[in-house]
Amino acid sequence: MIFKTVAASPKKKFSVGKFLLLLLILDFLIIIALAIIAYLPQYHRTKDLILQSTFGFNIGLVVILFLLGIYYIFFRNKDKEAIGTLQMMEEKIMINDTTFPIFEIENLRIVGNDILGEFRGFKSKGTNNEIFIILKNGEEISSNFVQTTETSLKNAENILNIYHEKGLLTESNLENILNNTNYY
Repeated sequence: MIFKTVAASPKKKFSVGKFLLLLLILDFLIIIALAIIAYLPQYHRTKDLILQSTFGFNIGLVVILFLLGIYYIFFRNKDKEAIGTLQMMEEKIMINDTTFPIFEIENLRIVGNDILGEFRGFKSKGTNNEIFIILKNGEEISSNFVQTTETSLKNAENILNIYHEKGLLTESNLENILNNTNYY
């Protein structure tokens, strides 16, 4: 089975999604604080004014939720450029022209359930899949790859079963892949 490999996403400390989420939390806390203040006895005369100011924050909350939804659905996963291939064969695994014979592999784990075009709250680009290989010499290799409906891990059931029989792939990882669940 051949999959396209893609460059791993850099881990960003700041992103638009994180900023919008921070604004959402701050807005929500301000609304709660204003509602509590409005019902304190010393603010009884200005209660209506305080509650009216929460209306503006509620509108802000709706706008931020709307922007978060648009960002999450349309811009969360950008298209990534293919950098090579991942080939899983009975006796070896090839990642970007590097061959790893099965007898050199200690452990294999496949993470991801991201299939191109599927809609699970957002339209998937199929790039959030990753294979982790731990070699017997202790070296760890990982690579992100693309799954499509045509090139899905479920279609590689025979090879995955061979990896499981050889003790490379755990029972739970294999079952999750074949049942199309988390793959973790």
